[in-house]
Amino acid sequence: MKSFILSFTLKGGETAAEIKRLCPELSAVTICMPGFAEQLDQAALDEPLRVWVQKHFAEDDLLIFVGAAGIAVRLIAPNIKSKDTDPAVLVIDEGAHFVIPILSGHLGGANEYASLIAGKLGAVPVITTATDVRHTFSVDTWAKKNGLFIASLEAAKAVSAAVLAEQPVGFFADEYITVNGDLPGCLQRTDETEAHAWKGILISVSARNLFPEKENVLHLIPQCVTLGIGCRKDTDPALLQREASAALERHGIFTKSIAKIASIDIKQYEKALIELAEGLQVPFEIFTAEALAQAEGDFVSSDFVRSVAGVDNVCERAAVLGSENGTVLMKKHVGSGMTAAACAAPAEVTFWEN
Repeated sequence: MKSFILSFTLKGGETAAEIKRLCPELSAVTICMPGFAEQLDQAALDEPLRVWVQKHFAEDDLLIFVGAAGIAVRLIAPNIKSKDTDPAVLVIDEGAHFVIPILSGHLGGANEYASLIAGKLGAVPVITTATDVRHTFSVDTWAKKNGLFIASLEAAKAVSAAVLAEQPVGFFADEYITVNGDLPGCLQRTDETEAHAWKGILISVSARNLFPEKENVLHLIPQCVTLGIGCRKDTDPALLQREASAALERHGIFTKSIAKIASIDIKQYEKALIELAEGLQVPFEIFTAEALAQAEGDFVSSDFVRSVAGVDNVCERAAVLGSENGTVLMKKHVGSGMTAAACAAPAEVTFWEN
């Protein structure tokens, strides 16, 4: 986590130092104006203020301004892009009376940071987001805490609007996902058949798009799928990427659900597989032929693959082992110069009382 506390006055710098002392979990760096750096023993701002803000807005997770809210708003305004990429931004008055989250309250965690810091300082957290004010379910906060990717921010807004309007929201979780805790009253648990018939907005927690015919669905995607791949030697990386994407799309599997790429050890230096994993920003896991042969399941057997790899099937067996005997989402898919299979490892989501 990268966080910075920027102050403008001597008193503000003292407040920044107190925040850093009381909240070590933030790992914050304090920055002050050059005239106070020696007295405060803090790093001095050594470049134009707007340049500093532009750079750190793009790179950091949390920015705290100790000073006037108006100054902070004017500084960050030119840099704001999207709630799923912008950092959390807080404003704290130099007297440490109020802690105000002004950007990325939910996805960036600004509201939680505000409550944490206010609790340590004995200050008042000024929370203005409607779901927090009314103490209702916040789907974006819940998704973030459970490590789920939000496929559509517009759909997330629709869920929040329905919750605030006290309209029931359907909730579906795929078969390999364990749901812990009690659902809030605004959510109604559905099975897959009921989810297809649900008339209102629906939350679907799944690695797959199981409801392509429905428009009012918020897909929350767990990263739990192993994509097992076999390919010819020296396969073109661009071709493999296209074929893998096509396979996932055909079977309704979200790319964001991929947790790892898996194959046989004789492919450990295969450029196409390495680049595919790098492009998805996931690990590339390899297994020996002996290990693959021990995988349990009903696999499509190939004498040709056995003659080359020493085992009758690579993609399906690698997907099973990589997911620790997970749920099969895609059996052997044959593409141009490659085969692919996908399995989902067991995953969990939790509803907390508060």
